[in-house]
Amino acid sequence: VETLFGVRFVALALDHPLFEHSPPELKRRLAAALEKESRKGKREEGNSFLSTDMSVCHPLTNEQLPVFAASYVLKDYATGAVMGVPAHDERDQKLAEREGVKSVTVLFSPSLSSTSEVLSEDLSFQSPPDDTELRNSGEYNGLNVKKAKEKLSEELVSRGIACSITQYRIRDWLVSRQRLWGTPIPMIHCELCGVVPVPEEELPIRPNTAGLLGHLPNDSMNESIPCPSCHGPAKRDPDTMDTFVDSSWYFLRYPDANEKKLPFLHPSQRKWDLPSVYIGGVEHAILHLLYARYMTRFLYNEKLVSSPEPFPSLITQGMVLGQTFRNGKTGRPLLKEEVERERGLERERERESERESESESESEDDGEREEKRERKKNRKSDIIVSWEKMSKSKHNGVSPSDIFETYGVDTARLYTLFKAPPEHALQWDTKQVLGQRRWLLRLEKVVEDVRFDLQRWKEGEICGEVKEKGKEREMKTPFLLSYPPPVTEKDIVLLRAVREAVESAGQSMDAHPPGLNKVIAHLMKLSNELSASLDAVSTPTPIHALVMRSLLIMLSPMAPHCASEFWERLHTVRGREGAMWSVEGCSWAGERMSGLKGVGVFDFSWPSSDAWLDSHDSPTVDFVLAVNGKKRSLVSIPVNEVENESYLKETVLSDEMAGLKLTSNDIERIVIPR
Repeated sequence: VETLFGVRFVALALDHPLFEHSPPELKRRLAAALEKESRKGKREEGNSFLSTDMSVCHPLTNEQLPVFAASYVLKDYATGAVMGVPAHDERDQKLAEREGVKSVTVLFSPSLSSTSEVLSEDLSFQSPPDDTELRNSGEYNGLNVKKAKEKLSEELVSRGIACSITQYRIRDWLVSRQRLWGTPIPMIHCELCGVVPVPEEELPIRPNTAGLLGHLPNDSMNESIPCPSCHGPAKRDPDTMDTFVDSSWYFLRYPDANEKKLPFLHPSQRKWDLPSVYIGGVEHAILHLLYARYMTRFLYNEKLVSSPEPFPSLITQGMVLGQTFRNGKTGRPLLKEEVERERGLERERERESERESESESESEDDGEREEKRERKKNRKSDIIVSWEKMSKSKHNGVSPSDIFETYGVDTARLYTLFKAPPEHALQWDTKQVLGQRRWLLRLEKVVEDVRFDLQRWKEGEICGEVKEKGKEREMKTPFLLSYPPPVTEKDIVLLRAVREAVESAGQSMDAHPPGLNKVIAHLMKLSNELSASLDAVSTPTPIHALVMRSLLIMLSPMAPHCASEFWERLHTVRGREGAMWSVEGCSWAGERMSGLKGVGVFDFSWPSSDAWLDSHDSPTVDFVLAVNGKKRSLVSIPVNEVENESYLKETVLSDEMAGLKLTSNDIERIVIPR
């Protein structure tokens, strides 16, 4: 609806019912066009256009617009009529150019065009970017697409010439299959009674499929059995149900997998209700998602679930694409061995060509040599490389087990999440997986660097031993880290990095869809800050351990195995076998969640900023420090200390340049420029 002011014509299907009352000449031309299209076996988009003597009135401008018959409009799709917007649709543009219809561009995106005049190619044939706004649309000029859709829809509805509907592209669902792995259809076929349901006490049906593979044999479900109604001879239904029948409600059964009497408990009796998000590809959204919604609505009408909609939110994930190699002449997908062989032949041909060039007569002029070099450069390879959806037929799949064995599960998971946002397509490149593996190895080294060593630290100053009263055995966490820990000037930079990572990663995690690639980027940045801070000190401090603790909690959803292993290493006290340390009251480094008594990384809440962290992350203002009008130094003053004269005096006296040969008695007044 946002392109309504760009409509320049209306196109109808060649066999639209409106043409039944058209003049004989037009009917003849339409019949000829339909015959032409049917001979091709397929309607080629934009191939057949016919003008008519009909016109329509634009609903907002009252302008009379021509009506055309076009082969790219299908009678059985929607209403068999489309509005023609040649500035923003390729098929409409072809028709307009052929029939001499002027186009009007109504969508403009600053990110696609640097000129004030909007070019049609800026926004043609693609979904408009988020910054797209309307032009040449009367009172709606300047509105973004989302707002324009709302306003235009409201206007059309208020005039009584339109209404908002939701169109489902779902077709009849054929649930029967001839496969072993489907659920048997609980029906019995009787010649006298017809189709009779299997008695409830005989459910579920468990056919004997031992030793069978693939298709059900004709006699496996077709043995003669008594009809439950007339007790005469009957046969079971030979087919099984589509697996989507089960997966369309399995999310309700999953929390109650041990329930014996019911498919699942009532919502009031369950700990878990419906899922909070549905994650699936485009193929799932048009099949499984609609089936699951249909099934849930049925169960809601039967008062078995709490909501008619099973999934409050949807994340449509992108495809994983594999590098595909095809024969440049035939287009046939090539195996890896064939690619290596073809490339070897290409290299051999290049070497042969070079030898021939060297043996050629030196009488050739420079022009001939340059022409040969250009022909060689422009010669197409016999192999075409592209990124396509992974499939066995294209030989572009990657075995997950090979990746797991070589790099580990967490490495593969991190690469998948970091390579692209979940809603975008991902081009799988095994060579780049190594980057995530190296990062995990660097994290492992940092964990070893910051582990507590009680032989270095005086016991009781930083760690105090906790004893469990009334019991002889030692607690699993006998050392409690004193909190808040002492902070040095060098720790301040690291604490600011923690605050930024906690806030930024948390916002990315809470976004819809979650920006998991951004979360990993924030954690990489924090790990670099931590490594730099460790390089600047001779001995790790408690701050380093707490920062690492915060990092591991944020890493755990994406790399659970490594995060759990690193967490245990971090909290194990060197020099005390089996002893571990803990901390209380430190929300920015994770606190144990209520009801949980464990000490693993998954028992702790997501880090959050607290007052102590805020006090060490106060924003600063840079001042040029001048004494008696002469510039001495550049200092950073916390915003909340700018008006504190005693703090400013201490800053001046402590500065190596400005405080040289000065005492507090030498400072008569401090002037802060406004």
